Amino acid sequence: MWSSSTTTRCGCTFPAGWTARTGPFSSTPPGTEDGAARISRPTVSSWLWELRLPADYPVVLVGVSRGAGLSVVAAGQRALRPSIAGVLAIALTKEEEYVKRLVPLRLRRAGAPPGPEMVEVYEYLPRLGAMPIAVIQSTGDDYLSADAARVLFGPDDPHRWFQPVQARNHSFGGARPQLYDAMSRSLAWIDGLVKR
Repeated sequence: MWSSSTTTRCGCTFPAGWTARTGPFSSTPPGTEDGAARISRPTVSSWLWELRLPADYPVVLVGVSRGAGLSVVAAGQRALRPSIAGVLAIALTKEEEYVKRLVPLRLRRAGAPPGPEMVEVYEYLPRLGAMPIAVIQSTGDDYLSADAARVLFGPDDPHRWFQPVQARNHSFGGARPQLYDAMSRSLAWIDGLVKR
């Protein structure tokens, strides 16, 4: 499932375009962290070009579930980071199975199994540095409840904001209006932190 819509709110561009299988508007799976960056950087440029916005216009990646994990990983790529102003991750799972990272040689020498491993998304968040990231999580999420996600996320700080939403499941059943309100608050919060 994917969306090719793009909206502009609060002076930032909020594109949506992640697919669970292929990454942002791509027919090739990201496969590795570097692959996510190679696919994503031209995508961000094309979003801005299609909207007739300057190349340095602030872009916020917004993703749901796997799209949230892919947004976090893409924003953590060194080559892409200057293009991204923030991330809004909704229903963020613990790991991202469509992006694998190679086990560093020093860890393999210490006994870790060779080959790629899934990215643990919450452990990946420090790569975003001071980039604003908002996470919205359902209290009844079967994959990762808001309580468990809060523990992994840690305390809020000036660039990290976690919002639990009282909902039945991963899809925010019974609480869509509350989800949309949390999304609006998150986007406004990110916009307030974006340097122009």
